[in-house]
Order: sequence, then C-alpha cells, then structure tokens
Amino acid sequence: MGPYATRFNDAEDMVRADQYFRQEIARTGEPPDAELPIADLLGPEGHTRFTGFYRNPADLNEFLPVNFEGGTIRPVYRMEDGDWKLITMYANPAPGRHP
Repeated sequence: MGPYATRFNDAEDMVRADQYFRQEIARTGEPPDAELPIADLLGPEGHTRFTGFYRNPADLNEFLPVNFEGGTIRPVYRMEDGDWKLITMYANPAPGRHP
C-alpha cells in the first residue's frame, strides 16, 4: 500500500489512459515500465481531474489533499491467460510535492 489514496474523477479518463498504454503494449509487446506525465495524456489541466489524500505526518489522524500538478499516471498490468490484464492504475504527485 502506497502513501496516497487516489482516484480518477472521471472513468473516461481512466479508459483513455488504458487505451494509450495498451497501444504501447501492442507496439512493444509489453507494458511500459515508466509512468506517463498526466499533462501528456489529459492536457495541461489534467491534474485537476484526480482526487487524492495522504496522512499528515504531524497528525496521522488528519488527511490532506494531494496536489497532482506535475504528476504522473502509473499503470500496473499482469499477463493472464495470454493477455495483459490491467491490475490497477493510479496517479502520483510530482516527486517532493508532499512529505
């Protein structure tokens, strides 16, 4: 389990991201091993299309909102029955943005 709880605000954005990553799988034969900048896939305001929270290190009972500006989208695929299955996909904030 990671330090952030995140979600796509619109399921169509997740479908769009999956389609992009599946095109990469078709081109290379395997899932990309890197994250894609949110802005590259959803445009310069794409970071506003996610919701996320993390625990405040000073008070673990408090949850603070994640800022996804400059962040990335990470897909996780696994080969099952001869096909790549999407296991999860999530957004990460830019490195160093949150503790």
